[in-house]
Amino acid sequence: MAALIRMATARGLRATVQQTQVFTSMKAAVAARSVAANMCSRWNSSQAQPTVTVVFKDQEGGQQVCHGRIGQTLLDVAIDNDLDLEGACGGTLACSTCHLILDQQYFDMLDEPDEEEMDMLDLAQDLRDTSRLGCQISLTKQLEGITVTFPAGQYDARSF
Repeated sequence: MAALIRMATARGLRATVQQTQVFTSMKAAVAARSVAANMCSRWNSSQAQPTVTVVFKDQEGGQQVCHGRIGQTLLDVAIDNDLDLEGACGGTLACSTCHLILDQQYFDMLDEPDEEEMDMLDLAQDLRDTSRLGCQISLTKQLEGITVTFPAGQYDARSF
């Protein structure tokens, strides 16, 4: 862009320089307006979606009550609320750092974990009968009030 302006100025085409600057300013304004509209749209749509309550417990008995949108994973809810659940693979089912222990009643409501999730859970620390990966549990209305506990520790399966 700067080279174009220098070249146009060198040739005495000041009108071209001014038009380019106006066009660039307009283009930037349109882009900024588009980004702002998109952000507002996402914020408004996330506010309009129904939520469910999720209770995260730690091993010492502390708990934090959070709210997640229908369709979000437990990993997403934990991250959105700055909880200490790593999710090192970004929810791609390539580690076990989002391992959670579910209360039995909620565990029973879910479909059984698939083979890939079971393979990752085999590498998890503090494995229990109701262990699941947070990236694989999407919130539904039926999971209102779900209670999950952080395990005593976590391994990153990618390091094996």
